[in-house]
Amino acid sequence: MIGARLHRVGRIARAGRAGIAGLALMGLAGCEGAFPTDDRAEATGEADVCRQVSSALLRGQRNSFGLNFRAAEDAFAELLSLYALEDVTGQCPEAPSQAFVLMNQALAHSSQERFVTADGLFDRAAELLQGEEAGRDDYERDAALLIAYRAQDQLNRSVLEGARAFVEQAASGLDDVSGGVARFSFGPGASRAGQGIDLAGSGLIQSSGDEQLQVIEEASNQHTLAHVRLLEGDAAGAEQAINTALDLIALVPRAAAAYRPRFLSQRALIKLERQDYEAARRDAAEAADAFAALMPDTPLEARARLREGRALVALGRADEALSTFERGFLVYEENPVVVEYGSLWPFFSLALNTVAQQPAREREMGARIFRAAQLVRQSITAQTVSGAAALLGEGDGEKARAVRAWRDANERYATLKALQVLQLRDPLSQADQARSLAEGVSQAQEEVERLRAARDRIAPEYQSAIASPVTLDALQSVLGEGEAMVQVLIGWPRSLILIIDREQITYNAIPVTDSQVNVLIGLLRRGIETDREGRVPDYRADVAFQVFNLLFSSQRERLMSFDRLIFSTSGALQSLPLELLATAPPDNAWRAGDYTGVPFLGAQKAVSYVPSPRNLVDIRARAGTSDAAGAVASFADFRAGVDPDKVLRVSRLPQTCRRLAEAVDRVGELPGTAAEGQVIGDIFGADARLATAQAFNEDAVKEEGADGTLADYKVLHFATHGILWPTPDCFTDPALTVTATASEDSDGLLTASEIRLMTLDAQLVVLSACNTASGYLTSASNSINGARQAAGLSGAGGESLSGLARAFFAAGARAVLATHWPVADKETTALMGRFFRLIKDGDMDFATALRLSQAELRERVSTSHPVFWGPFVLIGDAAQTL
Repeated sequence: MIGARLHRVGRIARAGRAGIAGLALMGLAGCEGAFPTDDRAEATGEADVCRQVSSALLRGQRNSFGLNFRAAEDAFAELLSLYALEDVTGQCPEAPSQAFVLMNQALAHSSQERFVTADGLFDRAAELLQGEEAGRDDYERDAALLIAYRAQDQLNRSVLEGARAFVEQAASGLDDVSGGVARFSFGPGASRAGQGIDLAGSGLIQSSGDEQLQVIEEASNQHTLAHVRLLEGDAAGAEQAINTALDLIALVPRAAAAYRPRFLSQRALIKLERQDYEAARRDAAEAADAFAALMPDTPLEARARLREGRALVALGRADEALSTFERGFLVYEENPVVVEYGSLWPFFSLALNTVAQQPAREREMGARIFRAAQLVRQSITAQTVSGAAALLGEGDGEKARAVRAWRDANERYATLKALQVLQLRDPLSQADQARSLAEGVSQAQEEVERLRAARDRIAPEYQSAIASPVTLDALQSVLGEGEAMVQVLIGWPRSLILIIDREQITYNAIPVTDSQVNVLIGLLRRGIETDREGRVPDYRADVAFQVFNLLFSSQRERLMSFDRLIFSTSGALQSLPLELLATAPPDNAWRAGDYTGVPFLGAQKAVSYVPSPRNLVDIRARAGTSDAAGAVASFADFRAGVDPDKVLRVSRLPQTCRRLAEAVDRVGELPGTAAEGQVIGDIFGADARLATAQAFNEDAVKEEGADGTLADYKVLHFATHGILWPTPDCFTDPALTVTATASEDSDGLLTASEIRLMTLDAQLVVLSACNTASGYLTSASNSINGARQAAGLSGAGGESLSGLARAFFAAGARAVLATHWPVADKETTALMGRFFRLIKDGDMDFATALRLSQAELRERVSTSHPVFWGPFVLIGDAAQTL
């Protein structure tokens, strides 16, 4: 029961992420609209600065309110840059304090699980409020808001006690600020949730913007309190708090346009917990429809649709539920945000039950499950994907212009839709104004659709960048004979497996949860982690079979009938090569260090991985193989040493991230990789190029990637550290270590974002020392955030590795060979030499070559332990040849 309770807390906590974000959403929710510019600003031409501040603030708060935290972060970063460059508070007297912007940026970071940088931003906000901004007129309100934002930050971390303490402190602070304006009591005779309250006589409609804002803030605090109470298991108390929030927000009708649906969506969740399904359906449906009108195509709408779908399932209205779920999925497909497996489980369960009752719908339901399964994204993946999408809009090229034009049109449409909703709630609005606005909305919507079509035509990479789902037919059309994709989603209350070949899809729930898998994978990972003296513990071959049996027993015969298996996995499964699972009970020889008799999956099948099914479809849709004239460009033996302060400065990170920056400096050089590079050079002779030491530097690699030099090689070989961040707290981009230079932006890291900007034409990219630094990084990460789980239990390292692979795919690579843990120089050099000899003539595909290369180590007792041969994995199209 304890495990189930923890799952429930985590699931609900994540569902309510950033519940109070955008408290001062004046431009949208609306007290007085964006702050005005004064006459002095107009006279001196400073109004442009004020308009930029107003625009960035609106975008930041709207995106934060709409759960698009990456876009909110970008807007708040732009706003902070304006504060750094201009005297914003002097030029724009009505502009918010810098502390207010910092706390909003902090909450955007916290909502993406970047808690260390959030701490730094919250601390800077507190310092300003205690120092130079202490005398501002809005000081007391900002101080109270900082406490309220800290409460949401604690909820994001699933720290209930801390959240409740901040909520109670915020409530007290907001009372003090309000001076009585926002103190309301609803006696037994008062109507609930704003139904029947005498708004016209309340006096608040005519009150000042600050007074109305205080009501909004108190209502939002009640919303957060409802969330905390629900997490604590007090559903009745949660409902009481959310009803109070609804009553309060009804007193500010324009604000209610934005906040009422948010509160209704929360009440729907509470009603679901209380099993009042019809009430939950009504609230969720109203919330979803309101979000669709006010903030179309945002995660807020999607989340409400999924809650409506859950209620419909409980009410026995299966077909309505299916269509409602999928309305939400369509929104998620265009929004690269975190989507928890648990939020999709009610749909998966419904589809499985539908097939059980109507077997003729097996393929139809399979196609729908497959599409929905591709939406599951954890935090690191969501940040990688959203960052890639943002990068496509940068620059002056035709593709960047097409992406920006669509984004700008979408921004205008969203703004007009919001204004239309607010206008409809304004009793003083006129019919001709309403007609004019309606026409503007219609035209803006048509423009969005036109530019979306142009975006997808001119920049088809955008769909790849956001990892949008592909259809079952599209995947099956690119699968080869004897080949299957195996999709495994780990979660609660049950996990899901799909096996897809050219003709058929089979799928079922499996009775294992993510918590159980985390424990088992953690046991296996500990078996390949050497100690400081280089000693290797036993690899639990018995557990390796237990995991295989838990995951695949229901479809074992079908799984083992294929020659080639392409895995797409989630959670902790991303942190362990599945080749290391045992397909049958092993004998006891492994306890004495002899693993030659263990029936490893990797010894029997050609195994590879894809971050998502779309990656395989996109790679195989490319025309032909590489046109590069050169065979191999090998980079090895980088020179370590970079100033941690420079690392922080280049990445714009606070000093709270210094331990991780120092860890980058301490990873150490890899002199043994020079021999590996030389072996590859000897194999390919004149067709190979080797760059080591100072020649393997950041500036040179980026320049050659940009000017097309690296596109002249079929294989790129990087024998260097792969920096796969164990958490997204500070750094979010996985990277490769390279020799740093004196350039201002050289930090010794070749990041995924920088790799995406390269032009490659590689059949294969080899990262032969990837994740060597993970031990340092995990230790440093744990030291600055003790509440974090280790990467081996969360799958974060595997997520980062997938992010690095995605970057190389975007640059033009077809497959990536990487490693999951530190590798031994002697064994790696031998394995790489064998691998390259097998693929040199172009007759053997990469997956088969890797399996045979690993076999030489696996079948020798002294190197049969998986630590020697097991870390290597192929990501992408492993059926390619050189």
